Amino acid sequence: MDAELDRRWRTGGSPFDGLTYAARASLPITRVRVALEILVYALEHSSNEAAPEPPSVVSLRDWHFAGGAITTAKPCSWSEVRYWLRSDNGLFQARTGEEDVFISVYSRDFPFLLRFYVDPEVSAPGEPLEGRFDVTAREGLARSLASVLRQGGVTEFVEVPASEFFALPEGASER
Repeated sequence: MDAELDRRWRTGGSPFDGLTYAARASLPITRVRVALEILVYALEHSSNEAAPEPPSVVSLRDWHFAGGAITTAKPCSWSEVRYWLRSDNGLFQARTGEEDVFISVYSRDFPFLLRFYVDPEVSAPGEPLEGRFDVTAREGLARSLASVLRQGGVTEFVEVPASEFFALPEGASER
């Protein structure tokens, strides 16, 4: 997380005041990519009349569950995110390469937080690549995202209140 996301997490601000839909467990990278394609399309096209353009986005390496380091977001674009999703290899190349460090994508008005993780290593040649995804948003948007995931055939996810999902495990160090 960056400093503002961390502050919002600690104070229960948006998007952490909503729901998180997360992969139940590690999934084959193709399933992660399909879920992300659906979510990116829905988020990019979720503009309202007051803001007809898709929200601009930033990305960062999210260390929340890997020691909690605060990082700095960098400008990103929806086309860059779609580029990561061009193939399983594209998603693999976009990974952080570090254990439990996710890539996060969000807009600065914080209606959502989209994250993905690709396992940094393959245990044996020919074994499938695996990863995880999650999306966090206020309840209305979150439920609509879950609905489009289901409509797209992605059902390998659970619903968790965001405050519970992002709670640090017992004994984890506070930042």
